[in-house]
Amino acid sequence: MKRSKIVLVGRRDPSELELTRVPQGTIIVVLSYEGDEFLLAMKFGAYAGLSSWLEAGPHTGVGTWR
Repeated sequence: MKRSKIVLVGRRDPSELELTRVPQGTIIVVLSYEGDEFLLAMKFGAYAGLSSWLEAGPHTGVGTWR
């Protein structure tokens, strides 16, 4: 999986069903990669780190990182 191809679609609160399966205070993060969508459950602090890491990553065709 290439970081430059991961798209952070958004975040949301867990649905009623998800609330029975994830710890309290968790958010659901929606990512896509080459057309496939993924849901991750995490605390907001982890989301902040993930979103910063994705935003700071190299972009295909920009600079020397690929």
